[in-house]
Amino acid sequence: MQYFINNRAFYLNLLIFFIFAVFCFCVGINHEPWADEAQSWLIARDCSFYDILFQRCSYEGHPFLWYYILKFFILIGWKYEYIFIISWLFSCVGVYLFLFKSNFPEIIKILVPFSYYIFYQYTVVSRSYCLLFPVFCLLAIYYNKRFEKTYTYCFLLALLASIYAYSFVTAFCLLCFFVFDCVQNKTKYLSFKIKITKSIPIILLTIYMSFVAFTCKSNPDSFASLSNVFTNKSIIKTLVDLFIDCYFNSAGQYYNFICFLLTLSLYIFSIKTFCRNIKQILYFAILIMAVYIAMVLLHYSSWHTGIFFLILIFSCWVFQVENKIDVSIKYNKIFYVLFVLILLFQIYFSLKQSLIDVKENCDASMDVVNIIKENNFDKENIVGINYGAVSVQPYFNKNIFSNMETSYWQFSYKNFDKYLQKTKEQLSKAKIAIVFNLAPAYERINRQIIRSFTKSYAIKSNLYVKGIKSKHSGTYYIFIKD
Repeated sequence: MQYFINNRAFYLNLLIFFIFAVFCFCVGINHEPWADEAQSWLIARDCSFYDILFQRCSYEGHPFLWYYILKFFILIGWKYEYIFIISWLFSCVGVYLFLFKSNFPEIIKILVPFSYYIFYQYTVVSRSYCLLFPVFCLLAIYYNKRFEKTYTYCFLLALLASIYAYSFVTAFCLLCFFVFDCVQNKTKYLSFKIKITKSIPIILLTIYMSFVAFTCKSNPDSFASLSNVFTNKSIIKTLVDLFIDCYFNSAGQYYNFICFLLTLSLYIFSIKTFCRNIKQILYFAILIMAVYIAMVLLHYSSWHTGIFFLILIFSCWVFQVENKIDVSIKYNKIFYVLFVLILLFQIYFSLKQSLIDVKENCDASMDVVNIIKENNFDKENIVGINYGAVSVQPYFNKNIFSNMETSYWQFSYKNFDKYLQKTKEQLSKAKIAIVFNLAPAYERINRQIIRSFTKSYAIKSNLYVKGIKSKHSGTYYIFIKD
């Protein structure tokens, strides 16, 4: 009994980890991958390592790391139906590190693993974002050892830079902070007229990040990463929505105002609780603002904003260790009350989203695939229309759409014109048309389909974000000629 009492924290963390792993797996096994998950899988499956690095990255706007990880699993025979297990494994690593290596109060350790981004958006949904939490945790663990473990710390920054655009911005800021700390802290790090061997990892990291930036540089032929920030909303509303979107949902003027104040208060009291000098305050502010500005200038969706939540955890973790702060709630009541309140909001979104995913079709592609296979339609001439239709492709070993040159969607202006022309040509020959939403952009094609095809099925997808139906949700239409 005394042994159990002495090791209470260990067994509590083990229980939380077990509950997280089991519950997440149960939700994941009921999740139907949607088009963005399919797109990454198809690129990894059908493109060479070289093509991913030097062609697809500039069109997709994402670094190569996630595609390479998926390619490894594909090469060992992994099935697309179990793609969620890949992200689940990475998230389990992150949660384990957070529970057993951080020094947050028990209430925070209990709540954080079940927050919306960590539990659902970056685990159940299998995309590159699943790498964020484990890498941030490792960076926090090695942050105060970065002068002694320079190669390890720089390697982790390289991983962070390779996940997605906004983690690249974060890694760049952390690299700049590290270089500044090295120059400022000469007695510990740059003694003996700057040790060349200690400078090598920083130089290598700088070269590597330049290379990543080069492979993902803006491609004028790509329409995947165009900014959509100011298209439908005023600039003020966009700025406010982005500021609160990580922790809450936009749901009306007064609600947004309260959420804005809560978010601002959380940042202010996190600085007051953990930062002990101007440099630390600047580091924290620069990390948040750099990513914030990047999102304002570039394309962003709701799930991108989760990085603010992870930056907050990372910053509080490293400053708490660096300043040897007692994290007891007794001494930091206001911050932890705010943080617990916001975590409860996150857990509400997580629970709501998970229940929707279990009960409804996040994506109806599996239903479409079953209709195709049951009727042997995959042996017929099939056309696929709109980006969402690519979510059907991973369930087949080859490209099944006669109007597409590749199984994945090509975010290319030049290719789009060819795609439209080929679609019009193939419609007269095709027996099956799979359409994701009857989009206005395809008005002429829609009319041609309705005139030419005699039977049709309509299967609804219900893609939600934080329990609110996403603009990416829609209906699959299967048109058939007798």
